[in-house]
Amino acid sequence: MTVLLFSIGGIIALLSIIGYMRWTAARERLLIHHFTIPSASDGQFSFVFISDIHRRTLSRQWIERVRKAGNVDFVIIGGDLAERGVPLERIRHNVTELSQFGPVYYVWGNNDREIGEETMRTLLQERRVMILDNDVYPLRHHEQWCIGGTDDPSSGRTDVQRVVQRSERYRHFLYVSHSPILFPKIKTWRRPDVQLAGHTHGGQIRLGPIGLYAHGSVTRTDGTYTVISNGYGTTAVPLRFGALPEAHYVTITYGREEGGNEQ
Repeated sequence: MTVLLFSIGGIIALLSIIGYMRWTAARERLLIHHFTIPSASDGQFSFVFISDIHRRTLSRQWIERVRKAGNVDFVIIGGDLAERGVPLERIRHNVTELSQFGPVYYVWGNNDREIGEETMRTLLQERRVMILDNDVYPLRHHEQWCIGGTDDPSSGRTDVQRVVQRSERYRHFLYVSHSPILFPKIKTWRRPDVQLAGHTHGGQIRLGPIGLYAHGSVTRTDGTYTVISNGYGTTAVPLRFGALPEAHYVTITYGREEGGNEQ
């Protein structure tokens, strides 16, 4: 009898833990950051950065949370918008919801091509999403700024030097990569003002400091703000522990006086 009760208790505890991990994975967090950057001119813009959506569906509640955060000048999808088995209508829904806020920029993740590269390109082109295929775009209304992004290293097509060369005509450079592994490489040619990545999921399931990858973070080093996101969705299993899902609302203020920090 004691063994039976112990076994039942163990099963209940296990189910409770799994339930908590599923609840954690379904949370809808939007982190708010403010970066201040010295510049020869004055200005401000805000954007949403979201990566690693994978199988999740952006909810109406999350969209309203973004609206309440403030004006959005553009959106950046940091890769892994999809993976094998995700219905196209779900991907289309997510892109459509993000597109309502303004221009959308996208970099390839290591899982995106699992649904077919041409399929993904067609879907993104339908919504006029700008794919950062080792390329750079000027930021509208901010003539000294550009946004550049590289293909994912898993593709074998990454060309960091091409992105840097195309960014050189702009004073300020916002760089996007699905994986933060490229950050040291791009800094050998140019220091971005802001660099963004996902991919790691913050380890997704971790025990305190122990995880497959480091926890997501927002830091500033040598004049570069670095955002490595835990990401919004999950892969392999729909569970999280110790690494909450997240997306980011970022406001960049640039001007002749520097005096702010990330929040």
